[in-house]
Amino acid sequence: MRGGGKILSKATLKELRIAQKKTQKELSALTGISVRTLARYEKDVQKLRRAKYEKLRGIAEALTISVDDIFFGRRFGFYEIKSACLLIAFLL
Repeated sequence: MRGGGKILSKATLKELRIAQKKTQKELSALTGISVRTLARYEKDVQKLRRAKYEKLRGIAEALTISVDDIFFGRRFGFYEIKSACLLIAFLL
């Protein structure tokens, strides 16, 4: 899309953490990742993309989401698609 138009954006790592009602300190305790590193991941998506898979998996497990949800957002998850299909089938 030209002209700076925006498409619906996915949730950021910070938004995913807040949605789970966790502080950076709590997420740090659950994952073993320092608060400073988590803050960097939340602020700079490039740093998050370069993180080791083990760290991403730890974050995902602590937030009860998949690693894919971190990068693509929950709206693309299997259960959301299945729910949408069931709703459409019900309405038909």
